[in-house]
Amino acid sequence: MIFYVAHKFENNWNNVTKARQKVLEMQKNDRQNCYVCPALTFSYIDEEISQEEQSALRLDLLSACDVLIVASEENAEVKMDLEFANLVGMEVRYAQY
Repeated sequence: MIFYVAHKFENNWNNVTKARQKVLEMQKNDRQNCYVCPALTFSYIDEEISQEEQSALRLDLLSACDVLIVASEENAEVKMDLEFANLVGMEVRYAQY
């Protein structure tokens, strides 16, 4: 299975570090599945790519996954992920944060 780990980014590299630690812990504890996190996957993106384009990329990635794991406080990005998951009936889990 592919788990999408939603974690706030907000152009804050401390959030990327926190996301990396959480995803690494999940992956080490479950080597049978794959964990992806947009805060890590798309951390290379800069202001040349619009918010709308960034949102589309996030939803493309999320649509390829089986389960959404919320791993941080909700912000606009995490809320968008949750709304999409609920819309398509995707399983949602919450990690401790």
